[in-house]
Amino acid sequence: MGLFDLTSTDLKKIAASKNVNKITRLSSKELREFLLSKGSSPSKKNKRVALEPREQLSFYFSYSVKRYHDGFKFILTGRHYSKNSVNGFSRREKIRYTKAIHEASEDFRLVNLGFFRRLKAFSSAEVSYTFYNPCSRDHDNNSETLKHFQDTFVSLGFIVDDNRKCLSHRKEVSEIIDPVYRAEAILLPS
Repeated sequence: MGLFDLTSTDLKKIAASKNVNKITRLSSKELREFLLSKGSSPSKKNKRVALEPREQLSFYFSYSVKRYHDGFKFILTGRHYSKNSVNGFSRREKIRYTKAIHEASEDFRLVNLGFFRRLKAFSSAEVSYTFYNPCSRDHDNNSETLKHFQDTFVSLGFIVDDNRKCLSHRKEVSEIIDPVYRAEAILLPS
């Protein structure tokens, strides 16, 4: 079909607007007016979708840390979104997502103050990540959550800084298909 091909439904609409049974010819002006009116008037379905408010996303995470050999194992349980999803969030939603991860780690710290009093930050460490998702993702699609998860290591005092001099990756980020969303990190001194 070309740009100006009309369907039988379109021809019936034009005929009804002119109060005739059948359209035999159409001037270019009439065609242009019809095409403009057709493109500018959204259907009822489109109007309803445009007026519906977007569902507000809720972000909730739980955070835990366990001793693991000479280091620590961090577990972040909760729906971690892919980078593509986070890029589609509004600015306010992105802030709420980041804040939810950091608040989960802060809640853990407040409940376990005795543990943190004895903690000495690693000056350099190696980290490995495992993400549990219900469906497979590209490796870089977990990067948004990984970034905020890694920031909590610094804010909780496990490492001095999360730059490349202080923190190196032991292996590539791994992914396991699981119905429960969670992220795990193993932090070992280097």
